Amino acid sequence: MRMLPFYKPCHALYRNCSKFLKKRSKLKRMTFISVLLFSLVLMTGCGGTAIVDSIDAIKRYSMKSDLNKECQKTYGRKCFSFKGIGSITSLDNHLYVSDYNQKIYKIDVENGRVKWLSGSGRGWQDGPPLSARFDSISGMTAYGGFLFVCERRNNRIRKVDTESGEVSTVAGDGDEGWQDGPGLKSKFRKPSDITTDGVFLYIADNFNHRIRKVHIMTNEVATLAGSGIKGHRDGKGREARFSHPFELVRAGGTLFVLDITGVRKVNPMTGDVTTLAKQSVESLLNNTVKKAERDYHIRKIATDEKYLYFAVNNVIKSMNIDTGEVKFLAGQSKLREWKNGVGGEASFVGISAISIEKNLLYIADSHYPYGFIRKLDIKTGKVDTLWSKDKTILQGQSYE
Repeated sequence: MRMLPFYKPCHALYRNCSKFLKKRSKLKRMTFISVLLFSLVLMTGCGGTAIVDSIDAIKRYSMKSDLNKECQKTYGRKCFSFKGIGSITSLDNHLYVSDYNQKIYKIDVENGRVKWLSGSGRGWQDGPPLSARFDSISGMTAYGGFLFVCERRNNRIRKVDTESGEVSTVAGDGDEGWQDGPGLKSKFRKPSDITTDGVFLYIADNFNHRIRKVHIMTNEVATLAGSGIKGHRDGKGREARFSHPFELVRAGGTLFVLDITGVRKVNPMTGDVTTLAKQSVESLLNNTVKKAERDYHIRKIATDEKYLYFAVNNVIKSMNIDTGEVKFLAGQSKLREWKNGVGGEASFVGISAISIEKNLLYIADSHYPYGFIRKLDIKTGKVDTLWSKDKTILQGQSYE
């Protein structure tokens, strides 16, 4: 049985001892608190699970406190953090962010203002933002004044008006399965990501091992590529095989798809499937992932049409689409901290999504219950945190 962590009293202890500890190093501070915590657990007889949980909670709290101190130096107050981050996308100087409370937020990247857009909790419900419900938003893309969202648990593709927050269902009847045809009669099985070219929506249909497409005007659903049999096989359309495709982007007339076997390329006109050169994939994985784990650590992908950007074990790398040349940009594979800096000085806790707008790569850096948006200047390699200078709180929500 999992014991409740003692992180609240430890947080109070951390604050009360701050004067004594302020001149000590971070390691000494953590050691001091851990020893006191250990004594507390022994007195209460709660066991080792509580120790591990509580130390982990203190570590997350301490890292979050460091970020808030940095924010206070700039703006004189604590800044907005999300309750975990599921997905992000960008359009016209705005970021759209989904969190683990099944809500969608809109961020003005010019002034950092955060606005709740839609979603009132877990479930499935179309309609105005106060009544709309989502379940496990796994991917988002924006086009033409709308945000298109795929949901793993609802097995649906939804559409959100970026101004009013009104929500409607584009495709999927909610039941797991595979069926093409009219939008609301179609079936998906845990769709995990979505992108668009302005005419079609392209969906990584994870457990169907297929790439699906939805016509934006008619909502008609069709299968672009994949036989439905799990595996790795290049070929044309439904002759090809994927193994749990989970991320995809469109660049230069090609769909780049991540599945657990590597990086695949799909022609959106013909459905032809090929595999990215092995040498390029090896360059992405070098110095970041052990050989035994290599098939599972290219987790996130974004593009600006000229380059692909990958998150590989909390390291950001770029790849020139034409030449296949790979460059390191930022992060550390062996350090999990919210730390700003340039290139290898910066570090991330848990990259859950990435999106690019102009020369900035926005990174969802999340360790529940905390989530921050980091930004990486792709020209200089400098990593900062996107602070909220102003925020709009609706529905009685409050954030530290």
